Order: sequence, then C-alpha cells, then structure tokens
Amino acid sequence: MKWIEVESEGALTTVWLSRKEKRNALNSEMVSELAEALVAFEESAQRAVVIAGRGEKAFCSGADLGEMPEVWRCVPGLGIELSKPVVVAVHGQCIAGGLLFPIFADLCVASEDAKFLYPDAKLGITGGIVAALAARIPHKAAMEMIYLGRSTPARRAYEVGLVNQVVPNGEHVRVARAMAEELASCAPLVLSTLKGFVRDVLTLSPTEKWISAKLRLEAVSNSEDAREGVSAYTDKRSPNFRGV
Repeated sequence: MKWIEVESEGALTTVWLSRKEKRNALNSEMVSELAEALVAFEESAQRAVVIAGRGEKAFCSGADLGEMPEVWRCVPGLGIELSKPVVVAVHGQCIAGGLLFPIFADLCVASEDAKFLYPDAKLGITGGIVAALAARIPHKAAMEMIYLGRSTPARRAYEVGLVNQVVPNGEHVRVARAMAEELASCAPLVLSTLKGFVRDVLTLSPTEKWISAKLRLEAVSNSEDAREGVSAYTDKRSPNFRGV
C-alpha cells in the first residue's frame, strides 16, 4: 500500500494514515487502501484495531480537496462495518472528514496538542454526516462544534465526551494500544454483540441511514446474482441464483 501502513502484533492491529506531507489528507487511493486494510482486519484473527496518523502536525486533515473522495467509505462504523473494537489515537489536527474517525470509533485517545474541527458551516458545503455527533455527545456541545466550526482543543473534547483520555504529546498511540490490548483480552462475542446494540441505538441521522441503504444496494448491484440475472435475461434462460 502507498498511503497506509499496517502493523500486527499479538491480537492487535495498528493502521497508520501515512501521507504526512499532506497532513494525512485522504485522497481516493488512500480511501481505498484504508478500506481494504480494515476489511482485512475484520476477516483476520486480530481482535482490536488502533487507527493513528504519521507525522507531527496532523492525525488527518480531512479529504484532499483536489480530489474530494467519498471519505465515509473508509470510516469504520460508517462505510466499513466492523464487529471488533476500534480505538482512534489522535494528535495534532483532526479536521472535517478526519473528525469522522473519532466520532464513529468505539474509543478515542488524544494527545494534548490535538484539535478537532468540522468547518462545513463556514465553507458553505456539507454532506450532513457530522449530524451523527449529536447522538454521541451532549446536544449543545455537538451544536457548538457543528454550527460554529471552531477548533476544539483536546481537553474540551474530553469534557464533552468525544475523547476518552487526554495524554501527553507523543503518548497517544501507546495508550491507545494499551486500551486496545485490554479490549482484545475480553470476550469477542460479547463485545461484537454489544457493539451491534450500541450501533442500533446511535444510528439516527439521515445521512447514516442513507449510507447504510446505499451500501446494501451496491452489494446487490455488484453481486454475482445481478450479473447472472442480466445474463440469463439476455440468453433467454432461467437464472441460476446463488445468493452471492
């Protein structure tokens, strides 16, 4: 992979955003690589994943504005369905599409220099996904971040519940890994069941529901059954559907 690095140790996988010269801005190739890495993690024997960013300045500065990829497609809990625990380790800038990772992660560790920002209201554009924040932190705190588009420091993010723990600069990955290793020692079936229940409670925003429906419809459109149906119609024969 060009923009993503994957490390596996014991029951833990660490996925690194590695485009530091662009503050880990997500281009189309990077989105595809990250989605691929997360799907591989889900299918592996690993039990927990940490997502972190390379470089000193940013965890992720959002979408590469030169390409405007569909960032949601690589966000676990949004475009990627994971049954296993996800811990995000944030440092420096966490902007726009980058903020989706801590919003949809199970847990988040932030360094003291972390700053969270979603600037849609000041840019005049939105995909609406940030509305999911209101189901995950108190309403007024969510509206402060969504409406005002101000940079929210790590301590404030902790106070409102977006972050589980704030640690000294440079310690965020270590602490996130320790947290993930603790999760990896827990009963996987219990964690996946509870994660599913929580997802059902939190999936309230229209954009989340639209993405869920879109992914299901894409799965049908891209299936072997879809190709078989068209082929059978063209050949004037009965289709042999297999449910895949």
